Amino acid sequence: MMTTQTMLPKPPVAEAVADKWPTYDPFKLGWREVPQLGPDGRVRYERVPLTAYDILHPKEGDFRIHNDEHKRFCVYLDNVLRAQVAHDPHAVVLHDTGVDWDVPNLEPHSPDIALIFNVREHKKWGIFKVAEEGARPLLVIEITSPETRSIDLVDKADQYEVAGLPYYVIVDAYISRRHPAYTIVGYELTPDGYVEMLLDEHGRLWLEPAHMWLGLHDNQLVCYDVHGNEIKNYVDLTSAYAEAEERAQAEAQARTQAEERAQAEAQARTQAEERAQAEAHARTQAEERLHALEAELRRLRSENPE
Repeated sequence: MMTTQTMLPKPPVAEAVADKWPTYDPFKLGWREVPQLGPDGRVRYERVPLTAYDILHPKEGDFRIHNDEHKRFCVYLDNVLRAQVAHDPHAVVLHDTGVDWDVPNLEPHSPDIALIFNVREHKKWGIFKVAEEGARPLLVIEITSPETRSIDLVDKADQYEVAGLPYYVIVDAYISRRHPAYTIVGYELTPDGYVEMLLDEHGRLWLEPAHMWLGLHDNQLVCYDVHGNEIKNYVDLTSAYAEAEERAQAEAQARTQAEERAQAEAQARTQAEERAQAEAHARTQAEERLHALEAELRRLRSENPE
């Protein structure tokens, strides 16, 4: 039975850390709520720290702590992969969901991202059981954390190979000058085991099951379509949509103002033409009156010569 927080012995490394930093957090990897029977016969749940083994083989309900970058990368990959396979009703993308491989002596894992095809029906899985579903993951992507990266790089690589996972991709976070930096490592299963996949000249990895490229730009994870066009994340798409909406509104307002100016100018031209016609008519009438007066004057002179 797993020990509780108060009974958990500190490993030597933890003792050294605790001596240097008294605020050492035993729950830095996460925790699990474990039922305990109290002396009064009532069941209470006690929070127990997760170990490295628990990270490798988590149980449903475990709370694992991830940094913001890890969460953002996972959400981005989840959204992109769902869009890539949206045309296939039997394709499933799982995020942080348990997978029982149906392999003797191999405990379940909970991949950051798993892509599965040929699924009979979609469910709300707490754990995806390969034997029951008749389908298994074709691609798994893990985002490492500096504290536990060896689990993804070594332990999971070995165990995913045993599980027969065709494609295993690692977005590896390591510390460079005290800041996380990332590299991409991909493995493809062959009859001789995993073989490392080659990156292209742009440092991108082709993910055949998802039919897209995976790469890094400015130390950020980026997906590209088959033509090499960047697949935006939701935040970028929302910002681009908002900017497009603002441009469209500005252009519509500019068109409206131009139409109003054109209408005002047309109205001014019409009014000017009407004024010109009125002035021409007035000149014509004046000239006609003048001619009439001149004719009358000539008549009067002819009737009354001096």
